[in-house]
Amino acid sequence: MSKGHANIAAIGTAALNKVWKTDYKSILRRDDSHAEVAILKNNLKEYRAHSSEDWTSIQEILDVLSEIFDEHTEQNLIQFQKLEDLNADGIYGQSSRNRMAAKIGVSPKGFVRLDSPAGGAFINFNDTKDGMAKDKDFLLDHSWLTKEALNTVSQLADSFRKATSSSKILEINDCSLIDGEDTPEHESHQTGTIMDIRNSGMTAEEEKKFLEICTENAQVKKVLFHKKYDIASDKIKPEPKHHDHFHIEIG
Repeated sequence: MSKGHANIAAIGTAALNKVWKTDYKSILRRDDSHAEVAILKNNLKEYRAHSSEDWTSIQEILDVLSEIFDEHTEQNLIQFQKLEDLNADGIYGQSSRNRMAAKIGVSPKGFVRLDSPAGGAFINFNDTKDGMAKDKDFLLDHSWLTKEALNTVSQLADSFRKATSSSKILEINDCSLIDGEDTPEHESHQTGTIMDIRNSGMTAEEEKKFLEICTENAQVKKVLFHKKYDIASDKIKPEPKHHDHFHIEIG
C-alpha cells in the first residue's frame, strides 16, 4: 500500500516527497525503475482481468514483481488509456492514476470515489483539466467520500438544479484521499465527510439559494463561506478565505 494511494500506483512531486518522506515520481514511463512500477503492473493486470474488451493483441504482463517499466507494461497501459478515453501516450500520470483509482481503487477506510455521472448535476472537479492543473503542487487525488456523504452531495446537486432551473453543474473538489491520509493542502478533509464545492460561475442569487439548500439538508452540519446572505442558520459560518468555494461538512 502506497501512502495517499492505497492499492493504486502512486505519483507525487518533490514537494510532496519532502513532506511525506516518500520518493514518488511525477510520472512513470518506459525504462523507469521504481517500486511503484510493480504496483502499476498489478493494477493493469487486475484491470485487464475484469475487462470485457479484446486484449488478444496485447502481451499479458507476466512478471508483476519487476520494478522495470518495460515494453509490455507500456502496451498494457496504452490499452488501458484507450479504453478509458485518455491520451494513449503510455505515460502514467494524473489522468491515468485518477482513472485507475476510479476503476479498481479500494479504500481501507471504506470510502467511495466521487465520479462524474453522465447527465448528473455534479462533477468531480479533480478529474477535469483545470482541476488537475490546480493539483500540480502535489498531484494528489482528493476524490473520496463516505457513501453517506456521496448521497448527500447528490441530494444537494439535484436540489440546486431543481431550485434554480439552472444548467449549472456543481463542481465538487478537495474531498479526502483514498486512505484518509493528511495532506499538505488541507488541515482537515481526512474523514470522507468534508469537501469543497466551487462557486465558479454562480450568481449571488444562486450562491444564496445553494446555502439555503444546505441549511435545509439534515445531513449538512456546517458550511464555511465568505457571505451568509442574512440566512438565519447557525450552520453557515462566515469565513473570508472561502470566497471561491463552499466548505461543506457532512455528518
